[in-house]
Amino acid sequence: MRGSIVVRTGAPLAAALCWTCRLWSQSPLAIRTETVAPGYVVISGYTNGNILAVIGDSGVLLVDAQSARRVPQADSALRTFTGRPVRWVISTHYHGDHIEGNAYWRARGAEVVGHERIPVEAGKDTTIAELAWHRTPAAPDALPTRTFRDSLRLRLPMGDVVVAHAPAAHTGGDAVVWLPQANVLHLGDILELGAPPFVDWWAGGTLDGMIAAVDAVLPRVNDRTRIIPGHGPVTDRAGLLAYRDMLATIRDRMVGGLATGRTRESLPVLDIVAGFVERLGGERRARQFVEALYPGVRRPAGAPQPISRGGFVVRLGTDTLAVERFERYADRMEGTLVRRSPETRVHRYVVTLGPDGRPVRFDDSISRRTGTPLPTELRAASVLFGPDTATITLLRDTAVARRVPAARGYPALPESFALYEVWLSAMRRTGDTVAHLVAPVGGPAGRLRLRPGLRDTVLIPIIGGAFVARADEVGRLLELDGSATTLKYRVTRVEDLPIERLAASFAWRDSTGAGLGAWVSGRDTVVGTVGSARVWIDYGRPAKRGREIFSRGVLGDTVWRTGANAATQLEVSQPVQIGGQPLAAGRYSLWTHFRMDGSAELIVNGQSGQWGTQYDPGRDVLRVPLRGAPLEPPVEVFTVALEASGQTVRLSLRWDRTELSVELRPAP
Repeated sequence: MRGSIVVRTGAPLAAALCWTCRLWSQSPLAIRTETVAPGYVVISGYTNGNILAVIGDSGVLLVDAQSARRVPQADSALRTFTGRPVRWVISTHYHGDHIEGNAYWRARGAEVVGHERIPVEAGKDTTIAELAWHRTPAAPDALPTRTFRDSLRLRLPMGDVVVAHAPAAHTGGDAVVWLPQANVLHLGDILELGAPPFVDWWAGGTLDGMIAAVDAVLPRVNDRTRIIPGHGPVTDRAGLLAYRDMLATIRDRMVGGLATGRTRESLPVLDIVAGFVERLGGERRARQFVEALYPGVRRPAGAPQPISRGGFVVRLGTDTLAVERFERYADRMEGTLVRRSPETRVHRYVVTLGPDGRPVRFDDSISRRTGTPLPTELRAASVLFGPDTATITLLRDTAVARRVPAARGYPALPESFALYEVWLSAMRRTGDTVAHLVAPVGGPAGRLRLRPGLRDTVLIPIIGGAFVARADEVGRLLELDGSATTLKYRVTRVEDLPIERLAASFAWRDSTGAGLGAWVSGRDTVVGTVGSARVWIDYGRPAKRGREIFSRGVLGDTVWRTGANAATQLEVSQPVQIGGQPLAAGRYSLWTHFRMDGSAELIVNGQSGQWGTQYDPGRDVLRVPLRGAPLEPPVEVFTVALEASGQTVRLSLRWDRTELSVELRPAP
């Protein structure tokens, strides 16, 4: 018996964009029901976990409880079968789409049973950098009231229920629920159908453990057993065997590829999932599945082991600008870099290394994730390093090569910090403190010299300051701080990253207009008149991005370019007064100086058209005090305003909770 209760909602179905969304669900959002045995009903809904309801004379047992948002709809579906109360709930694991609804049932008197790892994992307040995701603790009422370690037999009025721990499977705290009286088995997310299963290795899950969990239950099921997955349609023993075969085959193909020394970037993904693409929800999701599995698959004994591997997350305040993942071996480094500006682009690169660890060749394949590529777009770049020069080849519709000076050359890409590790590791071996960075597609370039920093840090100079990098004794880059530079990047090393999933997420944001755009800090102009003089200001507009703005000046700059990127430009067509001081007609740059006492002054400098780090105090024209005032509500994006009141025009600089202003008047 099947049925459905259709629930229409005006909210955007954002979850449909997640790679773990279940294909077997359909729009409009529906709570589905299926009777699998007399008194045994499966309640499922969209991406939420499948509930098994066992209806007895004295009450109802549920296996899993869906999310807090969906549980009232699941309750409505249950009420079409029985008016008896829910007295017991068994949680198969800690994920919110399975346990959030526990609070709903506990408030109605139910006892909640789960493995002892559920309170541990569900209670964490942590940022999983690899997913760029902050996981908040579950509500206390969503946690089990009774826990077990290995197994538990519940003797309930509707019959015995056997609950067994499946170690290191989908998570580290999975429960398999067996109802022998009805020959029904609930496997939670150990079994997922219609989309790629998810191995939560952040919480102790492994692919081998999922296969082992299936192997453990197979002897107990027969052709009549109804097997309920965490997501997807109810299946039988043949379906479970096919699922187990898929997981084992994919694992064995991955292990075979790793045994030959392949890295994740070079694994033949379509060969690994051959025969299972449709079952995994299509090619894109199949690729993402292999991507997510990789960290938990063991390399076979004797396979080449990386000297260094990991990922980097590049942030500006709370915004992620780029993510990168890499593996470095004695003879090469392979990596994937996802950059978000001007739109999501993926660089897959290989650095071929010589015996001394210096680069011999660099190859970069570039793809965009939204829109149709133009014929003239850059598709690939390569650099061949010689003793004193480097040959750069760029491929668009045709290939164009050029040679540049590059003694001790090293490759560079914008927002790539794994490539710095090539230099740092070679420096440890050869003493190369000087490098010539070759940037075929932009980014830091030219001759750089490492300088020692405090403790275990080194300084990597760039325009407008120096990155402070911390590296270990073999040259592994551990972290990098760019807060003292104009870029303001903070770079964090992580164990691994689901790079394909993140690229898909960033590309989706681009398609909705929520991407970072061509400039991380956009450009704007403001125009006004002071008497008969035209006043024009051109400036970059940085965003707050969760940062403390007015700290030691503005983000650490005591002399600030009054904006972002290129220096802020001021042009007046006729003489005016600023803060009571005369200013001749002309074009200038504007700077803001913060004193030790916290006060600020506006600097008008005779240089114009320069990048925002090129400030020459010898060319200052005038300095005038700025008046500070609090702003409410706060301003997220830095804004320059010209506001007229009679013959006076107020020039205001507004950001966060502070406004700095000065008056402009016509020249006498």
